[in-house]
Amino acid sequence: MDRINNGQNSMELAINKEKNREISIPGCDITELLIENNHVRLSQFSRWIFCRGMLFKSHVKWWGDRGLRAQPHEGLDLCFYMNQGSQCRLIDNAILIPACYSGLVVNIARDFMGSSIFFLTEISGGIFCWAYGHLNPNSDIVTGKMINKGDIVGRLAEKWRPGAPPPHLHLSIGIPFADISSGLDWNVFGDERSFYLMDPLLFMGSDYSIISDGFLWI
Repeated sequence: MDRINNGQNSMELAINKEKNREISIPGCDITELLIENNHVRLSQFSRWIFCRGMLFKSHVKWWGDRGLRAQPHEGLDLCFYMNQGSQCRLIDNAILIPACYSGLVVNIARDFMGSSIFFLTEISGGIFCWAYGHLNPNSDIVTGKMINKGDIVGRLAEKWRPGAPPPHLHLSIGIPFADISSGLDWNVFGDERSFYLMDPLLFMGSDYSIISDGFLWI
């Protein structure tokens, strides 16, 4: 395990933390919600494990040929965790994915593994945009639906083709610069003229480790 480093030592994360220093999302603990809704499967959860390619703004993939991404990563990928016995485990498509806040579903769009759910929330007078990627949404999750914090919005999509990554949750958080209540998709989310993207790792509410690229053979 000597190739695992404490996430707090990452220069990139320190820079992102300073940028987001004055932005807070009260009551946001995504890890706690996941454990509450998957208390049997995640009962032994200890901390998240990330390859550098999973991190916000990463330029490389963490699966397949580990080549360059088409654009910097807009969020954070949740896939691996360490249990209380110090063993690495994967979340899978049986994991229930809860909404981290109450809000309005504004779009559901296909992505390269499944579907992405885009929803808006109002927190402390500000508008935040969230994207949950690579899901199989529940049948009752549709555009225009109001969801409550903790509502189950779907499960992880299955790996469906050779070279694709294992099931994982992509999480993005952004603050819009203008009204984006319609037409919200990955093209908009990736446009820095439309969004101030935030590092989701700062709002996970749990410990984590960052491992060397290639440590997990995917």
